[in-house]
Amino acid sequence: MKNTNPSFAGPTRRQRRRLISLRRFNKNDEGAAAIEFAIVAPVFFMMLFGILETAWMYTTNRILSVAVDQVARQIKTGQIRGNISAADFQNSLCNAGSMRILDCGRLVVDVQNMTDFAPRGNDFDSEGNLNTTNFGFQPGGRQTINVVRAYYMYDPFINWTAFGVDAWIDGKSALGATAAFRTEPF
Repeated sequence: MKNTNPSFAGPTRRQRRRLISLRRFNKNDEGAAAIEFAIVAPVFFMMLFGILETAWMYTTNRILSVAVDQVARQIKTGQIRGNISAADFQNSLCNAGSMRILDCGRLVVDVQNMTDFAPRGNDFDSEGNLNTTNFGFQPGGRQTINVVRAYYMYDPFINWTAFGVDAWIDGKSALGATAAFRTEPF
């Protein structure tokens, strides 16, 4: 149906060109995917690397826990007594299970003979640093209570402090594993 209103003359030639160019601009989506990716990519990669970092940290902690359980069993059954040095004990811990994939230079080990199963306090000072002044190697004899503690200074792949995560101590996190047990009457 044709518009019969004389006051409506329709768009001018200039207005029609402008409308056509706007329609072309709206249809032109070259580079839109690149712009959308540039907006989403930083968040995506931060989440991806965060997931990978967390998975590797939990894997490292599990490897440490399994190794501590294995060497604690050797103390519990009398295979390891006071007959080896602390360095030899740490080497046996480093060779237990999958610990070979970790850097044993970052490992701190404490083996103590206790009088009871009461809690002993915190191994960290007020600033969150690992306090190793009371650490040593003193496994007990028959039917004694022993505690084996190992801390691995985990160094993250990514400097998360740049993203506001300040749970790290000097850029590292102390992952720990503990085994408390009474030795068998060997």
